[in-house]
Amino acid sequence: MHRTQEVEQRNAELSTALQQLSMAQHELVRAEKLAGLGSLVKGVAIEISAALSNADMVAMTLPQQVESLARLHAAPGDDGTRLRSQVAGYLGALDESHKQLRQSLDQARHVIDVLQQLAVDQTSGQRRSFDLLASVREICDLTRLAHRHDPIEIIVTGEPELILDSYPGSIGQVLNQLVENAIVHGFSRTGEGTISVRVWPSGHEAVRITVHDDGIGIPPADLSQVFAPFFTTRLAQGGSGLGLTISRNMVNGILGGRIEIASPPGSGTTVTLTLPRLAPRSLG
Repeated sequence: MHRTQEVEQRNAELSTALQQLSMAQHELVRAEKLAGLGSLVKGVAIEISAALSNADMVAMTLPQQVESLARLHAAPGDDGTRLRSQVAGYLGALDESHKQLRQSLDQARHVIDVLQQLAVDQTSGQRRSFDLLASVREICDLTRLAHRHDPIEIIVTGEPELILDSYPGSIGQVLNQLVENAIVHGFSRTGEGTISVRVWPSGHEAVRITVHDDGIGIPPADLSQVFAPFFTTRLAQGGSGLGLTISRNMVNGILGGRIEIASPPGSGTTVTLTLPRLAPRSLG
């Protein structure tokens, strides 16, 4: 009887420990996802601030331009040619100010729209039809903003009108993780480099996305471990070692594809995603 009670107690303790471990795992995954989104938000906030500052400066000059034009209109008669020239000059300045104001506001509005859609996709797990190349460009545009002051070039090429019925939020999370990895790890020595992202079809039912960087590459001893949970070479610098693990789980799971990584000595690193155009309807 005593033995049975002891076993039951230990089973209960084990069950509690497993639940706590599961909760901790979900929280780590959630934190890793939010960290990626947070880096984009930071860059976007800077871009929006700059656009609105430009708009504000232009807006401050408009009253003065309008006042000058009004004074000219109210002035006593003058030489017609000279008057027309002055009016044309003020009108040209007003037109240019209006163009700059509209451009700055349109830029801010576009960035906000892209970020809102990204937030919906990544936080809700929304499934929808979308143009893959357009989505990849938007993700890379936001990443550029996050690293606008770094000597990093991100080049996106590929075939348009590759329509997927899938999860753009998950693809965005994976792509952002791969690009950030290239920046942090691939360019750790020089702080500069080029990342080439390519999108193209793979047969009639699949697509491929490659992310190639011309950085230092991955040591052969580390290459087989990069997808292992908690494997990181930056633990002391805040790396969790979960980014690529989560990416692989997303690609293999909800996206129904596969992820491969290659890093020949002296040739940088290339990660290839192969994804079905029609994501699985269920994970079961």
